[in-house]
Amino acid sequence: PGTSVKYTIKADPESYCALLAVDQSVLLLKSGNDITKDLVEQDVEQYDTTIAGHGFRSWEADLRRRKRSVWYPWWGIGGKDAATIFDNSGLVILTDALLFRGPDVAND
Repeated sequence: PGTSVKYTIKADPESYCALLAVDQSVLLLKSGNDITKDLVEQDVEQYDTTIAGHGFRSWEADLRRRKRSVWYPWWGIGGKDAATIFDNSGLVILTDALLFRGPDVAND
């Protein structure tokens, strides 16, 4: 604690570089506090705001079954613009970014 650390990172131009620092106290915690993909998906599922309510990735069980054809869900998370895609994803997005929302077109 309290000591300085110096890093030199070399990479090709346009490379993505990341540095992760973990405090020693975190390493001393018991196992079981790790964040896994499954834990994140379970947490995200709790905040599903979609009207359909099919559940997060509910089609995956059908895709794992062995059969001649693959069933694809009729619902999707697509949309006409970024804001609609986020709305359709079932998540509440908190950001200060400007999300483009196209004009609403009335059906005549």
